[in-house]
Amino acid sequence: MFPRQLAYRVHLDLAKLVFPLLLRSLGGGSFILGDEALEKAQTAFINDAESESSREFRYPELALQSLNGEFPRSSAGGEQPKFTAYIKEEDVGHVVVKFSGQTDSPSDKRWRDLLISEQLASESINVTSVAVAKNRIFPLKGRIFLESERFDRVGDSGRRFVVSLSALDGAFYGKADTPWTAAADRLSNDKLISVRDARCLKWLWWYGNLIGNDDMHYGNISLLLDGQGAFELAPCYDMLPMRYRPTSTGEIVHQEPKPKPPLPQDIEIWRSAAASALEFWERVRKENRISNNFSEIALTNLQVIKKLRERFD
Repeated sequence: MFPRQLAYRVHLDLAKLVFPLLLRSLGGGSFILGDEALEKAQTAFINDAESESSREFRYPELALQSLNGEFPRSSAGGEQPKFTAYIKEEDVGHVVVKFSGQTDSPSDKRWRDLLISEQLASESINVTSVAVAKNRIFPLKGRIFLESERFDRVGDSGRRFVVSLSALDGAFYGKADTPWTAAADRLSNDKLISVRDARCLKWLWWYGNLIGNDDMHYGNISLLLDGQGAFELAPCYDMLPMRYRPTSTGEIVHQEPKPKPPLPQDIEIWRSAAASALEFWERVRKENRISNNFSEIALTNLQVIKKLRERFD
């Protein structure tokens, strides 16, 4: 090993030891930095605690506030508008809510298709051994609302430490331009995640590729800090066929399915992911809330994946 490689190895080993311990000493990452951030979090908690409105009335109001820039909470990033809320139900709690437009424009119709597809994707993932954020669909006042439960919150105001793959890769590797499958190998080889989690991360990448998710950047995967100073894969989120999203100008551009062929070392994982992807597209094709246009897209994807399976089985 050359001196430069040796220095990198020592640096990485030291970072792996110190980084998790530092986060644990700071409360497992469940902290808020800065007075401004604390004030926003406290205000949101008070507003949520005082709100007794039902989803039917409150969600359309929060959607308008979010679109008008009046929403008092910190909204998660991404190109789809969203807001956060606290649901006073025993089996729910803190949620992130995405929502569509409410017109009959092609763009709004497509986003409704995509949000419904995201919920259907979570159903097809949920029957596997891969964890996925629980979500539900609510059609209200011409919009589709996708409610996803937050895995970074505990109870009324508790927080769990969550770090994005983007942040973790930036600290240790700087290779965020490579697919999740490569990140899975790096993290597993360096004992930052378990072999099982590495397999799940690879499975998600192949599944996303097969359902047309071309937005699988490192910010769309997160990890939790476990009690032993290592990381574990957080439940999957934002898994939907983003290949078919409208353009920034609202246009719907025809896109042919282009799933990647499996690599030899991932063939068994790919076969499992392909079976779930077929189930997903079948659900989309049969879903009566999906537009006829997107149902045809689902049928095309089914045919493409079936041909790939025949070739690689």
